Amino acid sequence: MKVPQITILADDLTGAADAAGFFGELGLTVIVSLDSTSIYPADVVVINTHSRHLSLNEAVQQNAIAAQGILTFQATNSTGWIYKKIDSTLCGHPGAELNVLMNTLNTPYALIAPAFPDQGRTTVKGIQLVNGQPLEKTPFRDQVSTSSLRDLLTPHANNRQLQHIDLSIVRSGVAAVGALLQERSPALFIADAETNQDLRILARAAIAQNIRLSCGSAGLSRALGQVLNLRSSAPPPRVPIRKSGPVLVIAGSQHPATRRQVERASVSGIVVISPTSLDIRAVQTAITHLSQGRDVILATNQLEAPPGKEQETAQGLGQIARAIADRVHLGSLTLTGGDTAMAVLQSLGSRTLWLRGEIEPGIPIGQLLAGSQPGLVVVTKAGGFGSDGSLCSAIVHLKHRWIRRQNVST
Repeated sequence: MKVPQITILADDLTGAADAAGFFGELGLTVIVSLDSTSIYPADVVVINTHSRHLSLNEAVQQNAIAAQGILTFQATNSTGWIYKKIDSTLCGHPGAELNVLMNTLNTPYALIAPAFPDQGRTTVKGIQLVNGQPLEKTPFRDQVSTSSLRDLLTPHANNRQLQHIDLSIVRSGVAAVGALLQERSPALFIADAETNQDLRILARAAIAQNIRLSCGSAGLSRALGQVLNLRSSAPPPRVPIRKSGPVLVIAGSQHPATRRQVERASVSGIVVISPTSLDIRAVQTAITHLSQGRDVILATNQLEAPPGKEQETAQGLGQIARAIADRVHLGSLTLTGGDTAMAVLQSLGSRTLWLRGEIEPGIPIGQLLAGSQPGLVVVTKAGGFGSDGSLCSAIVHLKHRWIRRQNVST
């Protein structure tokens, strides 16, 4: 397999896609694998370990397997770059997963910058903020242990120094950041960032110092894409041309942002189905509307998944998506929440997603490879991402701009 220009390792499917969507905008061939066993030749290879909600030991094991897979086609001394995608709100096991990746690849340095300004995530004095508030004061407070990157990473530093790159240093420019990155002892460089320009400075400094492993959210990956001079060398996959049709949205996240987006869509006239249980009635109602050409949002805001049963709920949504797709032609899918997206794609028999670009920063668009719906256009979105109008915007994009884009490309 040809060495990819960038390899991205992520802990959930929406995170994998939002970290890589921008590279599709650049004309690169970007392929997301739902697991570490289905690696498709591409300029940007994205591997989903699906480890965010696993136990610590299980997450480490999954990432060790994926990292060993990376070694089969790329090493840190090659011409490629490696990116460890972590959640912008520090959910999951970011410190432990980064540690096992560094150990497996035998690389002593990593630049860590989880800010994503386009979605309100910033880092100041080593503290992760959402819309200016520490994580403990946001809806993410029940999912994270700390907003301090130093506290998060120290237990997994593995004798590496923790170096903080203060915002004042970042604002001093590439040379000032580069001077800190010249540290010769094994180190984790934790960087502040409030703007996209801050992230571009960090990316340029890492490139200048040949630090080939970076760690962050979709913000830093976009910055790398903006400053690296990448040109496609991998042919795009071939997918069947699909006729247009209605949009099915499966809003599988309980995050307040997703709830507001569903409410806005309902007010705008889009059909919203909010079942109290995942049964055949939801399927029948959705099919009735979709077969008449109406776009439909299947929202889970009325579903209360018992603690520890979230995966079962996601799998139920996947089964519903397959039942609908088998009985009515869909123009496209929009999926919110990483577990939901994973379950739906698995139910459709697809293990790979070809990313074509973004609807807006952090909301990518792509097409399924193989499975029961090859070529089906899919938009994925993290539950906490986007403005109140993001779901409406996604539907408009899929119904109008995507069709025009396809007509031009064909």
